[in-house]
Amino acid sequence: MTEETLKERLKRIVKNTSEEESPQICSLLRWEIERDFEYLRGSAMEYVYNFERLDPTAPFAPLVAEFIDEVLTEEMENGNADAACDLGSLYYTGRIGEQNFAMAVELYTKAAKMGSRQANENLGYCYYYGRNVPKDYEKAYFCFVKGALDNHPISMYKIGDMYKNGYFVEKDENEAFEIYKECMNLIRGNKENIRMCGADVYMRIADCCRKGLGTKQNLRKALKFYQRAERLFYDRLLEGDFMIKHNYMHCIEEQDKVRKVLQQDIPQWTGFEEDPSNIPGDKDDDPIIIKDPEEKGGSYDGDEDYAAPEDEDGANLPN
Repeated sequence: MTEETLKERLKRIVKNTSEEESPQICSLLRWEIERDFEYLRGSAMEYVYNFERLDPTAPFAPLVAEFIDEVLTEEMENGNADAACDLGSLYYTGRIGEQNFAMAVELYTKAAKMGSRQANENLGYCYYYGRNVPKDYEKAYFCFVKGALDNHPISMYKIGDMYKNGYFVEKDENEAFEIYKECMNLIRGNKENIRMCGADVYMRIADCCRKGLGTKQNLRKALKFYQRAERLFYDRLLEGDFMIKHNYMHCIEEQDKVRKVLQQDIPQWTGFEEDPSNIPGDKDDDPIIIKDPEEKGGSYDGDEDYAAPEDEDGANLPN
């Protein structure tokens, strides 16, 4: 696609797409058009990568979807395995149109043959859950192995799931927990990995601590990991990753179960009467005040949720 053709296509998108459909994409393109593409981002693929990050909680507007499909298809035909994998993911989630697992599997298979390890991991999910293909844990296992060889934490924890459940491999809860701990070590200090799959790893560690799978039962540790997973799942929901909503609710529900048990251990004092005046925010009309993070006397580190405290990053887990 020539530079002039690219400019015309982008102008057409803005002209025929409403702010309601794609507010962030429209805002970006209007800003560039007003400056006569002084800051043209280069290739059509660079625009595709930018569009994928914008308006994440909504499907692409028709002309945006058409543009992305055309660009990724052309790149795929020119041998770009990542483009084939990306296009498959957009069909898998339904963001480029109606959710289509059949098309996703076809594109992932093509991308995997072209050398994409990410496509192998994605195919593993399709075989594991039977998404448009029969469930096949053997194929899923070897897809995840290829991802694990590249230190993909998602592939690794899915192998852990297979050991925990006895899918294709012999059931071994101790091995599953060891794999989850290794995933914890793998994502430690890597903010992108923690954003991408930290919640999934923490949820699995929490489940093991709650049930005593591969480790001693530790409800306090389970509660801490569920809380951490909940926060990270919440962030991903805000970014449009709606396929993890079930996991988000699982973490909330499990916390409630754990709290009911832990509350039984709280000592009860006879003759002690709590003074309700000491409870902050007890009045119904007390407003919720959000402090300005830049306010003098306070500080804010936007990445603090993605740091790995010593007792939550695998260094101090129960054996």
